[in-house]
Amino acid sequence: TANQDKTICIWEDMNGVFQKQSLLEGHSDGVYALCETVDGRIVSGSNDKSICVWKQMTKPNFVLEQKLTEKEDNGHKLSIRSLCGLNDGRFVSGSEDCTYKVWTYTTLSEEDTNKKWICTFTIKAHYYGVTCMTQLKDGRLVTASKDKSIRIWEEVNGTFYQTEALKEHSNTIYSVIEMADGRLASSGRDNQVTIWKDGNWRE
Repeated sequence: TANQDKTICIWEDMNGVFQKQSLLEGHSDGVYALCETVDGRIVSGSNDKSICVWKQMTKPNFVLEQKLTEKEDNGHKLSIRSLCGLNDGRFVSGSEDCTYKVWTYTTLSEEDTNKKWICTFTIKAHYYGVTCMTQLKDGRLVTASKDKSIRIWEEVNGTFYQTEALKEHSNTIYSVIEMADGRLASSGRDNQVTIWKDGNWRE
């Protein structure tokens, strides 16, 4: 769990009751987004404009592996509001600066043996801040925004291209998920849940 007190708490089920096992401190402002990578790392995004990547050393203890900022790592210019772990081990971050960024754990060159998280793709995805995102089962990326739109992105040869823009909401979108039958569900400040199929509004 993450909180405006700048911390992240790790909880473990102890005979049916969750108890706090670890407290992660690395941000200087409220933490608004969390995700997990496929290898078990925790990624946190904050109002301090930074992203922290936490690696588990000994259960339940996580250590700060890397802090991603605008100045040092081509990070975001404004608050991070959404994170999404991708199926291939990368993760994506969305920000109030209207962009999303794709992060890859890799080396800077063939001669370099030290891996680190590097921003490998940046796109201005929306007219206003990116609020939430998810990856579909077929690998496409879905982003939503304060600009009232949902956008579908497909990756081709390492570059993401927008394939659809879904516009039915009349205010900020706060959540978007893929349902079991493949349809999308989105909700927002307009007090409605919208169901989508193949780019068409249904309910």
